[in-house]
Amino acid sequence: MHTSSVTVMQQRVTTSLSDTYTSTVRRNGMNLRLSLTLCVCLLLVTNSSFGQEISYGGLLGSSLGTLTNSDDFPDPRSKGGYVAGGYIDLALSDFFSVRPQLILVQKGAKLEAPDLDGTVTLDYLEVPILGVISLPRQGPVVPFFYAGGSVSANVNATVELNGVETDIPGDHIRRNDIGGVFGAGVYVDGYTLEARYTTGINSIMADTNHPKTRAFYVIGGFKLPVR
Repeated sequence: MHTSSVTVMQQRVTTSLSDTYTSTVRRNGMNLRLSLTLCVCLLLVTNSSFGQEISYGGLLGSSLGTLTNSDDFPDPRSKGGYVAGGYIDLALSDFFSVRPQLILVQKGAKLEAPDLDGTVTLDYLEVPILGVISLPRQGPVVPFFYAGGSVSANVNATVELNGVETDIPGDHIRRNDIGGVFGAGVYVDGYTLEARYTTGINSIMADTNHPKTRAFYVIGGFKLPVR
């Protein structure tokens, strides 16, 4: 990254965080909670009508995120983070289920250049809606794979440049994102292990088309029937 690019980036991220940041984050969080509540109510009504099994579960794991290349973030490198959350699973048949989730995940990227050492950290409250296909049981193991979409709200955005960490102002960061989700895993005696790839569709910056988030998750968890 050229010195001029670093200067521009530093100017953008050293602006004080405005009240708009807090109000936007709170509003996005409320919208996501409302969306998940409506999904749960819909699934409960569907379950009562069709008599299918509902399960619930928890998730905990690690993420490996990066960003697409852009003028502000050239040649980004992968950055580790966390994944934690829960879900409900509505079995519509013996092999297909719908699985809405609520996840807190950390994404971002490392920035490396001769005149720059930096890290972009982005925390999201994410609501994936997944269609899950389970394969025939192999002994105690049930393989599954899934695909779907997600909506998310950014709840924290910081950039560290040469050892100095700064909040990215609310008018510079895009607070909402939508994306695609693809993954596979195994279910063994109440426990799950899965790998997932997510791709953001919106830029993280409010005024440009790039960069966009990319992340790979490795997640362990449990799954238990409601009834």
